Amino acid sequence: MQPHTYTVSAARSLFEQVVESADPTTAARAMVSLGNVLAEQGRSLEAASVFERVVELGDAPLAASALSNLGDVLVAQGDRSSAHRAYELPVQSGTPATAAGALMGLGNLMVADGRFNEAIDAFQRAEEAGHPDAAVRLGWLRGKTAGRRFA
Repeated sequence: MQPHTYTVSAARSLFEQVVESADPTTAARAMVSLGNVLAEQGRSLEAASVFERVVELGDAPLAASALSNLGDVLVAQGDRSSAHRAYELPVQSGTPATAAGALMGLGNLMVADGRFNEAIDAFQRAEEAGHPDAAVRLGWLRGKTAGRRFA
């Protein structure tokens, strides 16, 4: 049996076939997956474009997921203010899993900005929404800020 060699272009081709032939929800899921593959490959501009296309399709839960992922891509690009805006909509979406991931992104942005009280709030909300890493991040931040006061 020959080992398979996978490439981003092959993955993109497969996802695009799904997008063209599937119902809108399946197409949006395939696009989110494509965006994730592109982001993992460091192709952030392409990933951002794909996530933005998902948002335009209008499927609320998938758009929220795409925006959360877009926030991650924007952070990697150094566009922190746009990332903050991208994370806000999934937080407001009411979809716990998507909101939890976006809250983690917001919390990490706030830590980097030295806004520790807001970061603690974001991580607590992510924990309440069920994010598996929130408690660890919250514990780390509480340890880091122990005995300090912040406005």
